[in-house]
Amino acid sequence: MHELSIVQAEQVVSQVPSEALRCAIRACNAGTPRTHLLSYAQDGALVQELFRREGAGTMIYRDSYEVIRRARINDVGGILGLIRPLEKQGILVRRSREKLEAEIDHFTLVEVDGTPVACAALYPIQDEHGEMVAAELACVAIHPDFRGGGRGAKLLHHLERQAGVLGLQELYVLTTQTEHWFIEHGFTQVAVQDLPASRQSLYNIQRNSRVLRKPLAAQ
Repeated sequence: MHELSIVQAEQVVSQVPSEALRCAIRACNAGTPRTHLLSYAQDGALVQELFRREGAGTMIYRDSYEVIRRARINDVGGILGLIRPLEKQGILVRRSREKLEAEIDHFTLVEVDGTPVACAALYPIQDEHGEMVAAELACVAIHPDFRGGGRGAKLLHHLERQAGVLGLQELYVLTTQTEHWFIEHGFTQVAVQDLPASRQSLYNIQRNSRVLRKPLAAQ
């Protein structure tokens, strides 16, 4: 079981007594937004829980909750629901379901009560030696009903930390309409020529996207 609400966890613990699960439930009832149960016998369980798409343990959360997590293949429909309106407006480049499924490991979601309300993708960029030194932030979308609550900033901060943990030095974003929001969050506009060479070759001149860059602090 990848995740359980407190109600579900209480149902499980009534059938299968577990002191660890009881502790997780008590922690959530005391105000902790979510707890994670990991096996001490599984080598690297904590790293896998943090960085593998499917995780390695069980998350217990309060009934009404908001969580930022890696996207899974069954999230494709929810992500499409977020990005299709922006694609129709020309804000985002259109992605097919097949392409989204192939790139799902790059996506992160903000989920409220089990419903995806925001998403973004992080694509590592390699230098001429094949080393990952930067990343591109792409496909940022927030449901209209959930804008203005700081979720975009939380998602950005989460991905910045994720990139920093990977040892990446810079974060780039290409945008046609929302550069002011990124500038407010520490990005500065640079020339297309400032993009890493491997990303310059993919730049779409017809979209005329502005290129913004933000240095990342080492984690």
